[in-house]
Amino acid sequence: MEYKFEVVILPVRDIDRSLAFYTERLGFNLDVDYAPGPDFRVVQLTPPGSACSVQIGVGLTDAEPGSVKGLYLVVPDLEAARAELADRGVDVGEIRHKAPFDTWQGGFEPGVDRVVLFLNTVLLMDIAFLPFAASVLAEAFRDGHGQRTAVVLHGIAFEVAAVLFNVIWWHARHERRLLATTIDAAGVTAISRRFQLALVWLGTGTLLGALLPVLGVAVISAFIAYFWLPIAGEIAKARRRRGGGAQT
Repeated sequence: MEYKFEVVILPVRDIDRSLAFYTERLGFNLDVDYAPGPDFRVVQLTPPGSACSVQIGVGLTDAEPGSVKGLYLVVPDLEAARAELADRGVDVGEIRHKAPFDTWQGGFEPGVDRVVLFLNTVLLMDIAFLPFAASVLAEAFRDGHGQRTAVVLHGIAFEVAAVLFNVIWWHARHERRLLATTIDAAGVTAISRRFQLALVWLGTGTLLGALLPVLGVAVISAFIAYFWLPIAGEIAKARRRRGGGAQT
């Protein structure tokens, strides 16, 4: 039994403009342009010599335009292909070859986002500090001394984590560079609001803890419980997909 991968659906915002780009600039062959009604249109294009085609249109996918990344066009002559695309008016970058010592020419490293790696490292350092802050908090309440300081220390540790979460999320959602295609605009908005709320909630709990330690702990604890609740915008698409059936 053979399983052939033959079609990739590309979500686009302007179908006619995309069609012109793929045919006039990239030289793709137009196989199909079928629109039986205003709510459905399928345009299939095939790169020269390819066994796999791409489809754009209306009613094919609800993924965000431009969200499909990482597709490869394989050519026998990289320099010739780049020159041909440039002659067609395509804005192509420089060719980057693998260099010695596991590096890439031009500062390019596929699959590596150094900003996220650094921020995640800092975040993990802060998360590793949380058990110590929690032990200081527990000891302060057990002994009845230094409760305000302990709550503030505990709150600051959580606040730093919230700041890092927001920075990482902002970097990930910028131009959707690191987002899965299953997260739509509503999901991005819902997650952003949850992370932004964390800054205010934890900051409030920390300030209250400096005045009333028990109240500060209650506010921070309530946030932890709230944060575990599912984010409706994030899971809505998964529910629609399950309800509408799977596509393969």
